[in-house]
Amino acid sequence: MTENHRFVDEWLARTLATCSSLKPEVIDTLRKERIPSLADGLIAGAHATEDFICEAVHTHHQIPPIPTGTVGTDRWGRVFFPETLCQRLQVFPVRTQENRVDVAMVNPLDLDAQADLAAISGREIVPFYGTPNQILSLISASYQADFGVSALVERLGVDNRCEFVDPETHTPLLTEEPDIWAPVNTLVNSLLTKAILTRASDVHIEQGERGTEVRFRIDGTLRNVMTVPRDIGAGPLVSRIKRMGNLDGTDPPKPQEGRAQIRVSGNDIELRISCFPSSFGEKIVVRLLDPRSAHRSLLDMGFGSTNVARMETLLNLPQGVIVVTGPPGSGKTTTLYGFLNKLKSPDIHIITLEDPVEYRLEGMSQVHVNERQGMTFATALQSVLRQKPDAIFVGEMRDAQTASTVFQAAVTGHLVITTLETHNALSAINRLIDLGVDRFKLAPVLLAITAQRLVRRLCASCRRPVPYEEIPPFVVRWMRYYTYEPTLYHPGGCSFCGFSGYVGQLALLEFLHMNRELRDRIYQGGDASTLHSIAENKGDLKTLRQDALWHLTRGDTSLEEISSHLVLKEGEKPQPVEKFQSPPSPSARRILIADNDPVLRTMLHTLLANSGFEVIEAADGREALVAASQTNPDLMMVDVHMPHVDGFDVIKGIRGIVGKTGLPIVGLIGDTGDANRFQALDMGADDYLLKPIKPTLVLARINAVWRRLGKSDSSPPAHPAVTPNAIRH
Repeated sequence: MTENHRFVDEWLARTLATCSSLKPEVIDTLRKERIPSLADGLIAGAHATEDFICEAVHTHHQIPPIPTGTVGTDRWGRVFFPETLCQRLQVFPVRTQENRVDVAMVNPLDLDAQADLAAISGREIVPFYGTPNQILSLISASYQADFGVSALVERLGVDNRCEFVDPETHTPLLTEEPDIWAPVNTLVNSLLTKAILTRASDVHIEQGERGTEVRFRIDGTLRNVMTVPRDIGAGPLVSRIKRMGNLDGTDPPKPQEGRAQIRVSGNDIELRISCFPSSFGEKIVVRLLDPRSAHRSLLDMGFGSTNVARMETLLNLPQGVIVVTGPPGSGKTTTLYGFLNKLKSPDIHIITLEDPVEYRLEGMSQVHVNERQGMTFATALQSVLRQKPDAIFVGEMRDAQTASTVFQAAVTGHLVITTLETHNALSAINRLIDLGVDRFKLAPVLLAITAQRLVRRLCASCRRPVPYEEIPPFVVRWMRYYTYEPTLYHPGGCSFCGFSGYVGQLALLEFLHMNRELRDRIYQGGDASTLHSIAENKGDLKTLRQDALWHLTRGDTSLEEISSHLVLKEGEKPQPVEKFQSPPSPSARRILIADNDPVLRTMLHTLLANSGFEVIEAADGREALVAASQTNPDLMMVDVHMPHVDGFDVIKGIRGIVGKTGLPIVGLIGDTGDANRFQALDMGADDYLLKPIKPTLVLARINAVWRRLGKSDSSPPAHPAVTPNAIRH
């Protein structure tokens, strides 16, 4: 019914009803006309002025109007209160201070809304009155899409050095797009530039309920980069990437694959774009293919000099089969390209069958196998044999027909290099037999089988030797068994490696070189254990364990990286060694305090530990960066005025460490000036506390930050106090 219509500012009707200069029937008329806002209706109909309404509110409720001259919120207000929240509650943050936030509200009497805003900001809320039209105008002026995208680009901290090029002519592509796409284009270009500069192999864009997560895969590990608001991430960001790969952007979404090529710092990088629908929107994975990876030497990949010499000998043979095995993502393709680079020569005819062609290699014919069009590995290989190649690269033996054709090609005088997904080198033999390869074909032409795993490579700039007495006894025993000098290195942390202690990856290699006795046993039907004993006794099997220990003694990698491959005997694995393991995930949340003032650190440490948090301390900027990278804190509190390494640089450094861009940071600031507060925001801080620190504000501010980022409820974690750790280097 009409008389039951309620204004969005219904409370104002009761306030204005006491004003003798405003006739009651005016409000009744607006209610009958179902005007959404009483204040806006009165002003639009010239029944009352804005000043009149504000004065009435101030007189009856002692709530002042929006301060004169307000044209937008300050920058911290936009951090604390996102546009969607302001629209929902019809509020606008006018000014933020250390202990309070001045908030203009359509309903300044709404105590529930004030409580929500106080919890989100960690500050007292001081209400001001504003009409709906005033509030909406201020929100529209302050919260622009361009501002949101620009803030994300600033967080990445890279120059836009990315340009799209034609994959055939390698010339820049000139695209004419509306200006509306410019901010999102800049964001995508900056993301790709950041990914390439940080050595990422993939960019993952995943839609969630709260926002769009962007993650990079670096050295085999996914690391969080940023969270993009859903209105940007699920719409313009996905659309831009799909346009790059010439993918269909119509609804409903469907699985699609596309390609593009970009140039960053003079290097052409190929993009493989995969799009797949998910519960909250389309998931995008962009694979970054750097052609320089196809020319890595076997030594650089992690092959020992003995294995390289053996492989070069085998590659010079006129016929046979070399099989590379390993799980997906173990670097098989890079290893095979290394073999092809060793093999290629002006007088050798090489043909590759790939699905898809990863990198373009000069001096050979590369064929893209397309099973959807009926061109399988088996059919392509049968046709290729008529081309009279000297060597053939078959991307994968997926079925019985392909495997049989591979060995038939080797029997008839071709050198074939191929892959197979098995656990280790010896199991590949049984797998081939299961695929239907006859033993009388398998035994004479199988030259070698390798199995590999990828591990992270220690940063040579900051790795630290481990004292002999601290090396676990089982490691010493096995190093001496293989006549290796017991040596061990531990990851450090520096700016070059992003304070992770690792740069790049290397392959741990199991190498089985076929000998006459092995061939005889394969032909006769020997089991895996018999073949293993023969190969090891003859010295023709270098195990994954042996290669892992060899890399360990050289300081190429760490014990944490190889521990899953260090099998002591069949079916037994060593017990984890605590001092070399990454810190376990605690039940309590972990907070890192970085401040050169020991008194303040002690005060914060005691307060937080007694509240159930695990506390880590750092006394200077370098310690803070290393601790943030290696101990995975849930929140960091950093003094912006530390000596030696400025606290602002620490915050900027944290935001530059991929995987730590989402770490909540509270700046500890020693004065009340706006300049330092805004500089902390520019560097990437999520909130601040002014010194001298008031203990009553600390927990409220921490939980407010977590609540804004969707990482906390309204109360601190109810965990028992944890024995604190201290980081000292």
